[in-house]
Amino acid sequence: MQVTAGAPRRRSRGCLIVTIAGVVLVMACVVTPVAFLPLVMPNLAGGALDPVLRPLLGDGAGFLGARLGIETRELAGVDPGRFEPFAAFDQVRAFAGDGAELVQMRVFGVRRDGTLDLNATYTPAPDAEYRFRRRLAAPPPNAPPVGAGGAATGSWYEPVLVRVYQPGQRRQVTSTGPQGRISAQYVNRGMTKETGQPVAETVTPLPAPACSLQALWQVAIARGAPPDAVATVEYSRDGYAFTIRGTPVSLQFGPDCQPRR
Repeated sequence: MQVTAGAPRRRSRGCLIVTIAGVVLVMACVVTPVAFLPLVMPNLAGGALDPVLRPLLGDGAGFLGARLGIETRELAGVDPGRFEPFAAFDQVRAFAGDGAELVQMRVFGVRRDGTLDLNATYTPAPDAEYRFRRRLAAPPPNAPPVGAGGAATGSWYEPVLVRVYQPGQRRQVTSTGPQGRISAQYVNRGMTKETGQPVAETVTPLPAPACSLQALWQVAIARGAPPDAVATVEYSRDGYAFTIRGTPVSLQFGPDCQPRR
């Protein structure tokens, strides 16, 4: 599956025209592949024709979740200009789903105060990635037997990736599967969730991050890191890796938040 970033969503006369003329446009496209609908739904949502078309077409977000494994949701009580990725962990995990276990975490664009400016216009833009897994109650129907990739312990997991990035950013997603190639657009509401194909694996889940990004930054500054830079922090079973691209700054912290070198 390929995901392509686009510009933040802005209202325009083009969207208004599509909303007004939506009946003619959509009715003419009913016989076209259903993958076209998510391209139309963002422009129809909230329009005067919405009560008429929604029973016919359903919800674009529901299409993304059911056919492409993607959902998007707003970040409650969060200032996008001062997003704290560790503080928002509980909200993100709840979005990942019941029983979600953290496997890895990466944040890019961390300022010295421990926050990300999700509205920043530079590239690559600040974002946060949370990788989870959810244990399945039963193996998938097409699970191979042990010896051909199956789980010897009988444990199968559903990988879940939650990304937090600029709200309002439009994205194009393309997926190829048994039903052919599906292409759609969606607008990020604050965080997006992508659910992958079940896998058989043995991975020790991580506890919620316990360190302060601001405290990691203080150690980095004491060791010569430029205070006006932004850092990348990765959290894994080895602890925390703190780096600043384009500089020699590369620090390792243990799970106890203490620097190792």
